Amino acid sequence: MLKETPDGNMLVRNITGGIVVPVLTNYVASAMESASYKMLDDNSYYGEIKECPGVWANESTLEECRSVLQEVLEEWLLFKLRDHDPLPLIKGINLNKVVTEA
Repeated sequence: MLKETPDGNMLVRNITGGIVVPVLTNYVASAMESASYKMLDDNSYYGEIKECPGVWANESTLEECRSVLQEVLEEWLLFKLRDHDPLPLIKGINLNKVVTEA
């Protein structure tokens, strides 16, 4: 069951314990935890989330790279949800099921 909080987060009830968790927040945080980063020859930083094709960033500092990568991920999610495209399972979070039940 989906529920929206006053601050706009989407929540879902956990069937086993009735616990409410912020689904999108956890999905984004889990995806960001799985991101990989490397320094390129020009001393810029490249980051990507391999589970999410096309989600990458290239910035002059690691902090900027992480920030831009999260922004790209969030925009990518919005387009995927709008177009009803399947989303990758990330650390056990299946947004496809949540969207289907909405």
